[in-house]
Amino acid sequence: KKKKNASSTNTFGQTGVYGFRLKLNGSDNTLRIKSGSQTTVTDRITLTRDAGELGIGTTTPDSYAFNDPAKLVVANTSGHSTISIVSGTSSKGYFAFADGTSGAARYPGSVQYDHSSNYLSFHTNDGSERMRLTSAGKLGFNFTAPAALVDIKSGGSTSTPLRVLASSTTTSDYNDLWSVAEISGNGQMSFFFF
Repeated sequence: KKKKNASSTNTFGQTGVYGFRLKLNGSDNTLRIKSGSQTTVTDRITLTRDAGELGIGTTTPDSYAFNDPAKLVVANTSGHSTISIVSGTSSKGYFAFADGTSGAARYPGSVQYDHSSNYLSFHTNDGSERMRLTSAGKLGFNFTAPAALVDIKSGGSTSTPLRVLASSTTTSDYNDLWSVAEISGNGQMSFFFF
């Protein structure tokens, strides 16, 4: 007869020196992968039974949840943590947000890095690019080839390219900014906002 919430440990490694341990921890219903020497064994990966949360560097991934289960937590509470997405020198790296399994539902929102041209881009809705940061540090909104430090491309004469809000967010407390740049013969530039 099996005991309820029983813990067991399976050990893999050279005799006298524990390389890896696989532990079913009944006290908190987790599956843990440990590694280290015979005297010093450290928890490396934890999978919770009920919520299916995966923790790397933590035995309590559920403690970091702020909106439903934290499905993946990478932790190093005593130093820096890094997650690396490695791609080819002429390829892209993607971090995608999906709400379906076909078409644009697989990537309606995403962050992409293009290693060929070395730019970072942000995509929303149907995966359309909305913002790009180039290798030269230039930022484009709705514009893939910014020439200035910040370029904003509006969607037409009825689209507000830039809005400045006061402390309140009521409609009477903001101004829509339109600018027309004029370069004079002596190289001076003037901006007109209205």
